Amino acid sequence: MERPRFEIMVNTRPKEQKEKEELPKIGSMKEFLMRLREVCPDISDAEIASFKMAKPLFKGLSPEKRVHARNVSLRVARMLPEHQVILGALLHDTQEQIPKEYLALKKELPQTVADLVDALSEDASHVEGEENAPFAHLKAVLPTLSSEFRNRVILIKLADRLDNLQKRRQDGKIPKGYRKKSKELIAYLESEFRPNESDPLNELVFRRVKNELAQLLTPTKEHKERFKEAA
Repeated sequence: MERPRFEIMVNTRPKEQKEKEELPKIGSMKEFLMRLREVCPDISDAEIASFKMAKPLFKGLSPEKRVHARNVSLRVARMLPEHQVILGALLHDTQEQIPKEYLALKKELPQTVADLVDALSEDASHVEGEENAPFAHLKAVLPTLSSEFRNRVILIKLADRLDNLQKRRQDGKIPKGYRKKSKELIAYLESEFRPNESDPLNELVFRRVKNELAQLLTPTKEHKERFKEAA
């Protein structure tokens, strides 16, 4: 049976509004797919259908987690337009947050996507809020992966941390402990990254996302003044 074809949706919002939305805040799958078409114009209808297949998983996630997953996925898409990596980024939290629903869908996913989610998922014994756990998980997993696959796991993890830092920055000051852990995580991921000039995910892409993270981790003059007044 032929898969349904999806029309490219045109964003008709005013230019001023688009500029304010430089960092995506995608609340629905429909809008996510529209933005994905804009970021990756060569993506096929069959690839788009694979994203729609994952839609039922998101019913078990909180609205905040859904927005986060789509933000991370679009960040990855801008840096590496490989649909399975983008889908892996979209599903990166599902195995931890809704394990039963994820396992029911896992057999239908491409193997690369399932492997990405497995590599990005923290140990089941992890206690929420215990920030050392995901770092320990990565230390155990990354050395076992091939260099190209490892680099893609690292890219998704960096995009995940980038979105989390951006949210904390928008909500207020990034907590000192979270800032410290973020710097340690980035340093570790950099030590595990294996650049290869023939791979689309090369050192230039890695440096680009690392620079974005560095900017977020450096308090601006505005933030320093705001929190000095609040103290």
